[in-house]
Amino acid sequence: MRPDTRLLTRLFCRRFLDNDLVAPSGELEANAAVVFALLAVPGFFNLAWLLFTYSGPLMTPSERLLLALDHKYQFMACSMIVTALGASLEWDALSIDARDMAILGPLPVPAGAMWRAKILALVVFLGAFAVALNLIPTIGFPVVWLSLLPIGFVRAASVVGVHALTSLAAAIFGFCAIVALRSLLLVVCGPRLFRAVSTVVQFVLVLALVTALLLLPGYSSGMRSRLRTSTSVDLSLQGLFRSGTHRLRVAALLAVGTALAVGALMRTAQTHGLDAPTAALLSLQLIVMFFLAVGMRVSLAVPAALEANWVFQVSPVANTARLLAGVRRALLAGVLVPFLVCLIPLHAALWGVRVAAWHFVAGLLASLLLVGALLAGCRKIPFTCPYVPGKANVKCVWPLYFLGFLAFTSGFAAIEVEMLRRPPGLVQLLVGGIFALVGIVCLQRFAPSKRRALIFDEQPEPSIQTLGLD
Repeated sequence: MRPDTRLLTRLFCRRFLDNDLVAPSGELEANAAVVFALLAVPGFFNLAWLLFTYSGPLMTPSERLLLALDHKYQFMACSMIVTALGASLEWDALSIDARDMAILGPLPVPAGAMWRAKILALVVFLGAFAVALNLIPTIGFPVVWLSLLPIGFVRAASVVGVHALTSLAAAIFGFCAIVALRSLLLVVCGPRLFRAVSTVVQFVLVLALVTALLLLPGYSSGMRSRLRTSTSVDLSLQGLFRSGTHRLRVAALLAVGTALAVGALMRTAQTHGLDAPTAALLSLQLIVMFFLAVGMRVSLAVPAALEANWVFQVSPVANTARLLAGVRRALLAGVLVPFLVCLIPLHAALWGVRVAAWHFVAGLLASLLLVGALLAGCRKIPFTCPYVPGKANVKCVWPLYFLGFLAFTSGFAAIEVEMLRRPPGLVQLLVGGIFALVGIVCLQRFAPSKRRALIFDEQPEPSIQTLGLD
């Protein structure tokens, strides 16, 4: 390293701990020691508490793995939030500011050396901050967590190494996010406006990060249930897109819906044109969405890998509602919402931005009601349970399906047309849809426990019905 770069790096590192309120004779090394000690103390006390949590000799390895999810999330999030908070507090020292240029500008210091020194100072600051914050948890948490398991020194060292890498990656992400935000703000606002906006942004960041840090213990305690919900979302989407049989089922029903929508579009274009949002035109989106959602619902009931069934049977599922909520999120966020978003430019070009925005909101509300109705009686984990042909009894109940299709498409489109003619009616539509959605959720949540229990091995109805008197 060149002498000028080394000297500038030392100067910029001192800037991180420099404070105009402290007397010039104050020792910055003492201030640094206090700061790093304060960063290490929370990890020490947290480990002391976890020592009692994992000290039970009757705790099985699977219970330790599940219990550790909350604590791992807490350590990773704490590393990210605290590092971002430290970077926010050093907001003005994250770049070469006007003070640095005023002091170093008249000196014969190359600009390249100045920026290299600033980058090195940022790396040193980040490394010292991350090590002080994560050193004790990195070494202590795996020891406390696996203290009663005979896994050997090599595996224990590998766990410590992985924990160290993830903690360091979380700290780097938090620090780089603040640096990137500051740089983006400087580029967008310009130097003059940046000085006026910078203080407000720094205040909001510090307030948000401190609030997140205080709420972290309570939020991390429910990580297992949230991971279970996200797992069901991934399982639903991956099971659909990786299986050719399931894709063909969805494609077949989507083709039927598309054919009906194209036919209706051609008839409407010949008779009334496409300039006004009529009920026939507004129903096209609902027709395709209906068949797309029904295709997804049918595919969820067909197994993709029955061998995966036992994993869910032996795993304790404390909250079935959260697990099934992941299935609804997969249908909405993974399929229906992207479909509605893709139609926004077409609707905006035909009817304007305002009508397109309201049509998207109405379609989103309709998709919520449709998914809630289709999954009202769902008690299976997607793609893992046996399929019983004929259980739906389509030959007898197809009139109900047809009436439901008409009510969803024509009825909802007619209501939307009337609401577009009277702007206050749009609010009434939203309120009514929200009440209907809340009703569906309440029926699912407060249903009897037997109706909410998961089904892992569905059997067909017995050929001989008995009265059950024995």
